[in-house]
Amino acid sequence: MEPFVNHLPSLLVEQGGRVAALAPEICLKGATLAWGHRDPFDRLLAASALDFGTPLISADEVFDTLPAVKRFW
Repeated sequence: MEPFVNHLPSLLVEQGGRVAALAPEICLKGATLAWGHRDPFDRLLAASALDFGTPLISADEVFDTLPAVKRFW
């Protein structure tokens, strides 16, 4: 079976998706969020959602403790 990553470019085109770049500004926003949750990857995900103005798709309820982030799932 061919790895999923090989299908990603065509899936993005087909479904109108895009790959979000991790800009330094997003990293800074993640590091300085007024949020008690300290997991650095979660902070980057939250900062990315805020920066792009998009909801976050995650089953992790910890994102519900950050009111500015809208979570689906």
